[in-house]
Amino acid sequence: MQRQPWEGLGPRDPSHHPEHDLHAGVHREGPPASQGHGRHQTQAGARLPRPPKDYELDHLLPIGLGGHPRSLKNLWLQPWPEAATKDRDELRLHREVCAERMTLKEAQQEILAAWGPR
Repeated sequence: MQRQPWEGLGPRDPSHHPEHDLHAGVHREGPPASQGHGRHQTQAGARLPRPPKDYELDHLLPIGLGGHPRSLKNLWLQPWPEAATKDRDELRLHREVCAERMTLKEAQQEILAAWGPR
């Protein structure tokens, strides 16, 4: 059986179940949870092809789609130009799950297939 690109990454938060939030009315619009972590960017700066300021510390699997908020396997330095595109994808998928037009697993698979390790 062929492994999917998201298998083995371990970014999911087993204690968070966004599908349960659907009925509790917790889903809301807002900026991605990954913003505002710039202080961590300099830790890997020496290995980056561009200056650290050119990156955002981002959650590969967004917290709003069940991603683990602190797992190092779920954090990566994303170039700012890509960040806006990924943020749009995250918001679209979040809306689809909240509207019950897509399952949480489908949304996770889609975001990881598009943005996971290449």
